[in-house]
Amino acid sequence: KFELKHIAIRVRDQSRHANGWAEPVRVIPGGRGDVGTIRIFEPREKYPGPLVQGRVISEDGEPIPGLLGFIFPVPSGTYEGLIAYDRLPRLWSDRNVGQVTIDEDGSFKAYGPSIEFPVQMAFMDIPSGATVTAPFKLPSTDMQVTVYSSSHLHGKLYVPKHGPPVGEYTVSVSPSALLMQRLPETDGTFSLLCSSQARKVRVSHWKNSTALLEFSVPDYATSSFQRGLFDLAPQVKVLDLLVTDPLGTPLSNQKIDLHIPGSTDTGAYLMTDGKGRLLTVVPADTPVVTLALGNRQNANQGMKVDINPDSAPSQIALPSPDKD
Repeated sequence: KFELKHIAIRVRDQSRHANGWAEPVRVIPGGRGDVGTIRIFEPREKYPGPLVQGRVISEDGEPIPGLLGFIFPVPSGTYEGLIAYDRLPRLWSDRNVGQVTIDEDGSFKAYGPSIEFPVQMAFMDIPSGATVTAPFKLPSTDMQVTVYSSSHLHGKLYVPKHGPPVGEYTVSVSPSALLMQRLPETDGTFSLLCSSQARKVRVSHWKNSTALLEFSVPDYATSSFQRGLFDLAPQVKVLDLLVTDPLGTPLSNQKIDLHIPGSTDTGAYLMTDGKGRLLTVVPADTPVVTLALGNRQNANQGMKVDINPDSAPSQIALPSPDKD
């Protein structure tokens, strides 16, 4: 049975980016408590010395009217200088560490508590999109940020006939975009709203960070362009495996670590289905794939199986850390 013993209160003035907190107080069953007066502060009131100073402009070198700025800690994990647009509101509301003011000439100042780990800044222009800086350490006194206009990237993805369904693939674009990644529709079509600057597009499978197809897109003056068809079949090899334990029992609904030795990509944590089947794809030029049950630590300790995708068996037995 859950029993509430303490409660904390947070008050926020959204228009001023102002916050106030009451320390956790003890809950008195059947009684009333008083947390006292809660005073809210704008970060620039509570922390008058700016953490970051710089200038933000458009790709034409001009200030952008109505631009919004945000600063927040870098969440766990690594990013290529960007965070997907649909994840920004959560970061702003739950992890906001400060306040950004922007003058008419594009000069900005960021206020908040000084922290040791990296932060990022986001600048949002409603018609054009959001630009997020690469992670950096505080303080910073001469930052220059360019907010690029947006354009559309359209295409259609064809996948191997006996491989994973098209809905498990991801199309992502960097280094600047409103939507960094997009799952194709059931017929393989996709549309990305991305930056007008030169960018890199990559296709990957589900939670596998390994690029199956990657290419660069130059600057485009138009607001929309058609990239065309992307045929993955010549680019990949399909792995369709029954995964079992050493006794031959299928490992159903188990997490499998997949890694390509020598690759700089982080690899993948995939799941077998209810019958122990693992279906995924790897780049066509992959010589060896390492599979381990659970996590990379097990693979590093020798509890792994290496397979050649060109001659992969239909069934593999993975050593378990819980069994000899």
